[in-house]
Amino acid sequence: MDTLLDIFCERAGSFGYHADHSLFQHFLDLIDAPELEFCHGQAGLYSVGMAKFHVYMSMAIAMRIKTDGRHTERELLENCYQLAMQETRQSHFWEQRGSVEAAMLFAVFAGTSKQGLMQSSGNV
Repeated sequence: MDTLLDIFCERAGSFGYHADHSLFQHFLDLIDAPELEFCHGQAGLYSVGMAKFHVYMSMAIAMRIKTDGRHTERELLENCYQLAMQETRQSHFWEQRGSVEAAMLFAVFAGTSKQGLMQSSGNV
């Protein structure tokens, strides 16, 4: 069974976003051990808050891609989205490394919504 991270990394490219599986794995490690405060990526250091945003938003995107409309899946999607949005409330969030990629994740999330609407109407 594919994890949500696997689903996200496999499908994000079709929405114009290159998902680096190893970077997301670093994000997961950072969330699991927040005493580290930062993790190293190819482009430098990422904060715990930025790591959380990327992980939760990628999970929400993966849920949108895979959901079959079950109530529990919709709840998980909503929870992941809300957790990601909590991280954006930090006053310095959009000044951090990874903020451009975070903005791109919003576009991917919106794109998965559009794809879902087209599939449900039979246009894809």
